[in-house]
Amino acid sequence: MATNFIRNVMFHPYIRLRFLHSSATISSVPTTTATSSPSFTVDFLINSCGLSLKSALSVSKKFQLNHKTPQIPQAVLELFKSHHFSDTHVAQLIVKRPQVLNCRIHDNLKPKFEYLVKIGFEVKEGGVPAHVVERFLILQPRSIFQNPEKLINAVNFVKNLGFETADKMFIHAFRVMILMSESTWKKKIKVMKNMGFSEDDILKAFKRFPQCLACSEDNIRKTLHFYFNTMKLEPQTIIVNPALLGYSIEKRVRPRYHVLKVLESKKLIEGIKLWILVIGEKNFCDKYIDQFKDEVPGLLEFYLGIKEGKSSMLDGEEVSFLLQLK
Repeated sequence: MATNFIRNVMFHPYIRLRFLHSSATISSVPTTTATSSPSFTVDFLINSCGLSLKSALSVSKKFQLNHKTPQIPQAVLELFKSHHFSDTHVAQLIVKRPQVLNCRIHDNLKPKFEYLVKIGFEVKEGGVPAHVVERFLILQPRSIFQNPEKLINAVNFVKNLGFETADKMFIHAFRVMILMSESTWKKKIKVMKNMGFSEDDILKAFKRFPQCLACSEDNIRKTLHFYFNTMKLEPQTIIVNPALLGYSIEKRVRPRYHVLKVLESKKLIEGIKLWILVIGEKNFCDKYIDQFKDEVPGLLEFYLGIKEGKSSMLDGEEVSFLLQLK
């Protein structure tokens, strides 16, 4: 079971790319122009690494192997195969990070593989199913370089909040907490309490959408300020729809809100529904800008101006300005 865990989790393509990027930049064998060989490089990439002629030629333009030391890239490939890399994965990795073929094995790659294995076992000890760990590492591959103790602490912290490891939200909460210290968590809780939320409310929101506490304290404060003071939303609305905390006020919420306020003032729509903040950009433009471009000339320019930060007007002035357009 442990072997399968390592094969399926620790050496997922996304994790390998991050891992090999680090490896290839830390300790590799230098290749000089005098000993490099374009033809040897292309042949090796095709015959040993499984690249197509087109890919091999492309890689060889920026990377060369030393034809006098073919044992070095061959040893790298053998290490990959010993950890059950498929031919397809080997080819993909070489295309993206060919420098790894020049990495030393014993003082670079091998120790890193051993470290990843250790991390993997440490997270099984934390009681997290392998498939959950795999998804987490795909979403947050940098976490493999975290201190193992930090991973375990994050697991325990999330479990103590009431998340079950089988819960689909567990992995998202784990992802947020691995990047946050306990002191930072307390600061964010304090900010939300000062904005009118109870601790129970905050935990409810976090369980629905853990990313709501991924942004900085300052961003949380600014976001809530806009929702409460400009849009006049109630705290309970945020608790029920915590994804609102994940939207950019300046790039998404504010521009859409003011377009909708103009349309509402001209009686072209009735009220502002929160789901309008959720829909994609194309759908929003189709339904609320293009559809009313004749009734409200200049609406698109107004919208883009706010998005790009070119408008210097205050919230109320923006609406008044558009209402004057013919």
